[in-house]
Amino acid sequence: MFLADDDKLLINYLSIELNNAGHTVIAVATSFKEALELIQNLTDVDVGLVDGNLSWFSTGGKEGKQIAAAFREKFPGKPLFSTSVVEQPWSDDPNLTTRNGYDRLVKRVTEA
Repeated sequence: MFLADDDKLLINYLSIELNNAGHTVIAVATSFKEALELIQNLTDVDVGLVDGNLSWFSTGGKEGKQIAAAFREKFPGKPLFSTSVVEQPWSDDPNLTTRNGYDRLVKRVTEA
């Protein structure tokens, strides 16, 4: 699993919880530059979890979209999810990018 979020406390927490739940977090990035470098150097990954608002205050969230594009190019067909609460047009499922979609996502996770 590849994680990218500029909130270091959140990414630390997510990494620990995902590992405790039996997932293997193989790469964690806390900046745009680090995320691109890790994507370039990874040979395989099962899933990506990217902050769609990475560096929001300095770039308006454009870096999240660029990371998503790099991930999709390097790992075509692999799932990529945005941890953003703001709509992201590059999300795997358009239902997950709407406020109503958030309720469906929560429901899906809790029913699993």
